[in-house]
Amino acid sequence: GLDPDRFIMLSGFMPSRKDLHKGTSYLLEALELFAAGSPEETENIQLVVFGNRGTGPETSFPVRTTFLGTISDDERLALCYSAADVFLAPSLEDNLPNTVMESLSCGAPVVAFTTGGIPDMVEHLHNGYLAGYKSARDLATGIRWIYEHPEKQQIRSNARETVESRFSEAVIARQHIELYKELLNL
Repeated sequence: GLDPDRFIMLSGFMPSRKDLHKGTSYLLEALELFAAGSPEETENIQLVVFGNRGTGPETSFPVRTTFLGTISDDERLALCYSAADVFLAPSLEDNLPNTVMESLSCGAPVVAFTTGGIPDMVEHLHNGYLAGYKSARDLATGIRWIYEHPEKQQIRSNARETVESRFSEAVIARQHIELYKELLNL
């Protein structure tokens, strides 16, 4: 039910502004900066949030926001990722977040901070944008980069290709076999 003419930003679990782990306060500030840079375009922008505790906001957002609640159906979740123009991952601490991998798998580029394992998946200006750690301004710049990019389909293709070439089951299995062979030869 999302309007295909809108720029859809997708994000996962949205705790309160006080939760420091998920970077919600940085995301809200980045959205404010992004919306302020294009006040006439704000009607064409929508944030979609899944995985939150409920389906209502705990805080106000500077852009139209839809809360989907928890999505337990993989096919429906894949449709959400695929419908998004960008996935926003403002986490301040994360290892190798499934949401980033899932987003890239569905061809949605990612804007995130350079933290944890995220830079292992997101290649800056190739399949997404890596913002400086805790910089809401740079996070907003990343959103703007995706929003204004003239070849959005190429970034989507890059996102999908990254997962297929580096994180597919066949690739990971081959790497494990090579590691086991190497260890057995020691």
